[in-house]
Amino acid sequence: MVCSNLDENESVIDFILQCPAPIYAAAKLSKHYRNESTREKERGRDLLAAGDVCENIASELLSLACADSAEILLTAVDDREVPFLDYLIECDQKKCVSHPSVQVYLGDVWRGDFQWDDWKYFLLFTLCLICPPLWAFLCIPWKDSYHKIPIIKFICHLISHFYLIVLFCFTVVVPWTDLTGKTLLPSWYEWLLLIWLSGLFLSQLTDPHDRAGLGWIPIIVLFLSLIGIFVHLAAFGIHDDYKVDVIYARNQFFAISMMLCFAQLLDFLSFHHLFGPWGVIIRDLMYDLVRFLVILLIFMVGFTAHLAAVYRSKQPNGTALGLQDTSKSFLRCFELLFFSLFGLTEVSKLTENVQETHVHVLARATFGIYNLITIIVLINLLIAMMSDTYQRIQMQSDIEWKFGRAKLIRNMKRSTTTPSPLNLVTKLFSYIRVLYKAKFKCCRADIIDILRTDEQLPESNSMNPLYETSTSWPPNGSINHRGSTYRTARIEDVIDWKVLVKKFISLRGNTSDLAGGGQVNRDKLASPRESHVNMRARTESGQGRRPGTGMGSTLSLHRVVAATVRKIDIVSNIKDASEV
Repeated sequence: MVCSNLDENESVIDFILQCPAPIYAAAKLSKHYRNESTREKERGRDLLAAGDVCENIASELLSLACADSAEILLTAVDDREVPFLDYLIECDQKKCVSHPSVQVYLGDVWRGDFQWDDWKYFLLFTLCLICPPLWAFLCIPWKDSYHKIPIIKFICHLISHFYLIVLFCFTVVVPWTDLTGKTLLPSWYEWLLLIWLSGLFLSQLTDPHDRAGLGWIPIIVLFLSLIGIFVHLAAFGIHDDYKVDVIYARNQFFAISMMLCFAQLLDFLSFHHLFGPWGVIIRDLMYDLVRFLVILLIFMVGFTAHLAAVYRSKQPNGTALGLQDTSKSFLRCFELLFFSLFGLTEVSKLTENVQETHVHVLARATFGIYNLITIIVLINLLIAMMSDTYQRIQMQSDIEWKFGRAKLIRNMKRSTTTPSPLNLVTKLFSYIRVLYKAKFKCCRADIIDILRTDEQLPESNSMNPLYETSTSWPPNGSINHRGSTYRTARIEDVIDWKVLVKKFISLRGNTSDLAGGGQVNRDKLASPRESHVNMRARTESGQGRRPGTGMGSTLSLHRVVAATVRKIDIVSNIKDASEV
């Protein structure tokens, strides 16, 4: 980064263009610089600018590489057998993922062979919602492979989520039986809720999930529901007079879980072109609200303590020892100040049951100063923060939504389990089949490979070539996106990167602007750069290819990029030490 600042990013550009796969190197460097910016705050702005340069180079190279077909590049793998599309999502390359060519490819993966209109998908969703047998038919892994299409998976998981909300409502909102405490045996809908939660727990254990944003809600729902189940079991050992109260406490845990399930619907709506950007904006606004609440809590606790001191303890006579009860407790003062933010606290409530005149004056003065600071200063600060965040996110909401949509499609494509609670049955049969193949020897060294190959990979006789499988399982748990002839091709070999780099340089010319959102123009691919690259190419052709620097090198691409990143860090540290 230090070297690139000295020559206006020329060294970074030169390194990227000389890598075996320039687009892969640009994505990795962008992730590296952004990670370093979180650790080195003093150089954070320069590191972020360098990361933006690398991301814009990757985006422009992607535009050139996907001119004919995006599938060839996006399904290519690196030396870790990770598809390039998964690697872009892993590196948070939002501009690359939101590229039109990538989105078109994701749309093909999302719909598969079902090129229906939107109203047909909505009709299918409605029929499955009101007819559970039809929903179960689409969920079960038959040989027709309908369950492997991402949009069908999405519809089935969404309906399963709606059924879970309905069971929560039957249990805590409109229970069919009154809470008498005479019997603690669960009703039929409570048994169904327990089975549904068991399937959800199994899904969280066996299926890959994205934990960013609202991805933690299912874990919280399971945790609160587990507490509610333990509370219900504890009621068997409590006296009959208190069993109703225990069941009521259990229902409160289930009620919070139900509320979070409603909030999780925003995550399901991330695929929609209208509600998806709104979900991104709401998520970022909630971050602003949490930061604001920290500042607000400091002022509220301080003024609450001051107001509680105003309502000081009184001694009716001179012989009493110790502190007596105050007219208003600390919690009561906090409640008054909190609801005053919404205009629900009147001044008259401050002087209830208070006879002393000086207490009236001090309480009104403290309350007035509190309102002056919180309502006029802090609330307006919150409004300004949210307005700034809304305007900033609205300009990038399309990119954020497309990135979230890509992660949703990727997760639906990688998901291999049926929705809850049908996954309890399918997983059981799957494990029985694996044990039969392993001849009931659970301690075999290759039992994990047999399990993954059997239950995770799609069937080879899929109805759509989109879901054809290879004979190996990637070590990181990802799967190939398409069953094409290029699905096992390496990213260094799928494209002639030398020709692409020459085209990139010729298109950029002398008007390069790779900073893309930075405050200054740091990049200039002028004609000397082109002549320098051509001179280097002529030198290599005369002296032979140098290992690790030319296109199509046999060295590991991941090792080459990682080693160079470490060298850049060493140079940066030496530069900092010399400056000190």
